Amino acid sequence: MPTTIQPTAGAQARRLAPTSRLGGRHRPGWLGPAAVGGGGVLLGLSAAGVGWAGIPLLAVLVAAFAAVESPALGLAAFALVLPFQVALHAGAFEVSTVWAILAVLTVTLVLRLASGRAHWTGSPLDIPVLLFAAATGLSLLGTSGNFTGLLIALGGFILFFVTSRSLRSERDVVLVGVAVAAGCLAQAAGIAIGVIGGAHPVSEATRVSGLLIDPNHFAGELALVTPLVLALGIVSRRRWIAVLAAVAAAAFSIAIVATLSRSGWLGLLAGLLVLGMLLPGHRLKLGALLVAAVAVILVAGLVPAIADRLGPHATGPFEMLASRWRVWTAAIAMIGDHPIFGVGIGNFQNVYPAYGVRPVSAPHAHNLFLNLAAERGLPALVAFALVLAVLLRTLHHAWAAARTPAGKALVAGFSASLVAFLVHSLLDVSYVEETVLLLFWVVIGVSAVLPRAVATVGSPARMEAAQW
Repeated sequence: MPTTIQPTAGAQARRLAPTSRLGGRHRPGWLGPAAVGGGGVLLGLSAAGVGWAGIPLLAVLVAAFAAVESPALGLAAFALVLPFQVALHAGAFEVSTVWAILAVLTVTLVLRLASGRAHWTGSPLDIPVLLFAAATGLSLLGTSGNFTGLLIALGGFILFFVTSRSLRSERDVVLVGVAVAAGCLAQAAGIAIGVIGGAHPVSEATRVSGLLIDPNHFAGELALVTPLVLALGIVSRRRWIAVLAAVAAAAFSIAIVATLSRSGWLGLLAGLLVLGMLLPGHRLKLGALLVAAVAVILVAGLVPAIADRLGPHATGPFEMLASRWRVWTAAIAMIGDHPIFGVGIGNFQNVYPAYGVRPVSAPHAHNLFLNLAAERGLPALVAFALVLAVLLRTLHHAWAAARTPAGKALVAGFSASLVAFLVHSLLDVSYVEETVLLLFWVVIGVSAVLPRAVATVGSPARMEAAQW
């Protein structure tokens, strides 16, 4: 009688385990993040002026293909391109690659819904975001209608729904997180190399702003991304990822110090404290990363610049706080005069001089919450507060649902990133920057699906329940 060899349980598990395939071939789990990281390098070189004119069009085509293959891949392509805002030329017309890809993602999602390949699954944040969008639209009835600002705000709301409908699993969230990090890391690495090499001395007159207009706004972008990168790095069991996270932490540290943004420093400190509280078992690794970052800052010679920035002078901490206070009181008076519709998106700087306070000009209220109330009215502020309240509850549910170290790291990273950004926003308003606004809504959209995404690992039943 022939002998029958039964496969082992491990072999059966490997045979039955779901694999990711593209064109019939097995796709390693690291391939997506590696491709995203490589794409970030290419886009960074293009934005730096290397002159690869075909990259913007290539990015749109790749994003279109990726969106058809996998909504998460398409969203990752968008997040990768987002910090660069590279222009795409079509004849006499010029459009940002970011908006072209967002249009592709939106159309793809609509077609998937219409064809039955996707089903609309709501999230707890949907209604608060819709209320905030409605209140924002009413700001057109304010003193001045800023259609450009309103369209950018509308793009952020659309991006939230595209993001929250494009992600299914923990792997999707990691892919988008890596894309977000890669785009910012391409900028931070270039800045770090310039600072260490002496090509970019850091002083009050040479504060770095990345690809944005204002150094404080760039600090807000870095504060929104850095805690997520640290969380993914300290929890990973792969040594090369931990090393990469250490390098990224050093680059981000140099970049955010080089902005000389005190609000950015406060935001990052708050984010690190949240990480330490949520991931107590990894405080030693987090401490090691911080020590490495401080060592790099010392080697780069940034201590004198930090000391000068924190010391008393014309734009010292207390002097700027007094200046902020006068802007805040003017903003409160503006809210009192226009409580329902505000003065219009982006119109704060135009109305501010009428209140006759110093400084004589201010681009925004230097506080996100006051700025929203002044430009969009108190209903918008209430709706935004509702978004944050529901977001906090959603992240709490995600933390309870996470069953793996990676899931815990994702929830901790996104939570810390949002705290860092909001603390920074108490003293500045990087949200007025198009790039930061869109990045913020990507993070909010990812956070909306975290309870479902982190609960799908290791359970076929849960995986099936998480499908569209």
